[in-house]
Amino acid sequence: MSRYFFNIKDGVSVPDPFGTELPNYDAVVEEAMAVSSEAIRQLGSKFWQSQSVWQMDVIDEVGTLVMRLQCSGKIDLEFE
Repeated sequence: MSRYFFNIKDGVSVPDPFGTELPNYDAVVEEAMAVSSEAIRQLGSKFWQSQSVWQMDVIDEVGTLVMRLQCSGKIDLEFE
């Protein structure tokens, strides 16, 4: 198994100090989706208020970028 690090940038860098051992690419994709959805959920309304792009870089144990997920939110309506 290889170790992968799920590093987040959302205006500030939040490196993954420990990483996660995963057996294959499909497991890396599943973990990336789980980590990203939980991180964005925890941001709550701050995600929608941010002007920056939320990003997660998945890096393998030798420092190679395996995948990058970027997303941003925008509210076009004013809520009272």
